[in-house]
Amino acid sequence: MEDGMVQLAETALDGSRKLFWEIREYLRCPIVGTCMSMFEQKKLLRKARYDINGLDEYEMHVILVNSSRSENPLARRIQRYLDRKYSRQIKDFGLCSEDTFIHCWREGVRCGDLDWLLWIAGTNPNLTNSVTCGVFGDWHMHMHQQGRLARDRLCRIDRLNCRIEELRGKLKAARKQAGDYKKERAAAWKSLAVHEGRIRTLEKENETLGNTLDVGRNAEEKASLRKRFEKSDRQSRKLAVSLDDVKKERNRLREELKESRETNQVATYEIKNLIREMHLGETDCEKCPNRDLCEKKILLVGGITKLEAVYRSLVNGVGGKFKYHDGRSRGGERSLQDKIGWADVILCPVDVNSHSAALGVKKICRKLDKPYFILRKSSISSVLRVLNELMAAGIQS
Repeated sequence: MEDGMVQLAETALDGSRKLFWEIREYLRCPIVGTCMSMFEQKKLLRKARYDINGLDEYEMHVILVNSSRSENPLARRIQRYLDRKYSRQIKDFGLCSEDTFIHCWREGVRCGDLDWLLWIAGTNPNLTNSVTCGVFGDWHMHMHQQGRLARDRLCRIDRLNCRIEELRGKLKAARKQAGDYKKERAAAWKSLAVHEGRIRTLEKENETLGNTLDVGRNAEEKASLRKRFEKSDRQSRKLAVSLDDVKKERNRLREELKESRETNQVATYEIKNLIREMHLGETDCEKCPNRDLCEKKILLVGGITKLEAVYRSLVNGVGGKFKYHDGRSRGGERSLQDKIGWADVILCPVDVNSHSAALGVKKICRKLDKPYFILRKSSISSVLRVLNELMAAGIQS
């Protein structure tokens, strides 16, 4: 009976929503961690003029949670931000009944969409303590499950990355072998053309010599012409044998080139399958562990230009949108700034980028308040590793 009285006492009598510093204490940490990405948390702290240089993500999270203990500028800023972010949901469910909220919460737990429901649970005055305790319990167990799934997925991605690197090595060797075969084939065709030209010349000379022998001349001249004819005939037969060998070599090179192309196709197909396999079963956007990356705009500045298609495949494979800038300044800083303005996240490998290009990326990203990552290498595995970290940490545009 006493519990029931406490629950009724906690319900706002004027029907107004609770404020951030009035939310039950056990819901404050889940709300800050789930309703705001680390990018949003950093942005709020900077706007509130906090010095976050040298702070790790946990320390910034603690500052935001502790601000909820009383009304203060940072707490009011968090209140305004989350009210704007979830304005549509607040309009529909901000003051909904307990039964309506429980139905929405159960559906959200089923599909993994919990962020806005946590904000409603904390600020809706019509929810009793037992309901919000149940919300915290469901969220707590959901986080355990998501952590396990993320760890399993990262282990699986590491294994697939090793397999992809192995196949890339085979593909590179096969392409080099195919290039060698093309050079050998070109040389064979050239040699074949030379031999055929010499054969035609000798055939004409043989025909001329044969006609000359038929014209009556002295014995000595006929003997000399016959020797020339026989020598020419031997050379012709020798070249015919050599031509046959060249044709056989040409056919062999054709077969080897064909096998090399088939090897390339198989390796390329297997790499694509592995990349698709990395995201198998993630077609449901609400359940997808990559949904923080879905439709996000990823810009790569620098890197290996020949691998642009592979970079694009990796980003598209996790649901993102991709643009590439080779890091050169021929279009001026304006061109780079336009692309950085388009992007949600910027990746900048430094191993094939100039020092000035990397500094330019940092300068523009800070100016536009864009998150950026400096990569030591431009390899496929380095780019994929950053994408995995983004998917694990979550980003917001």
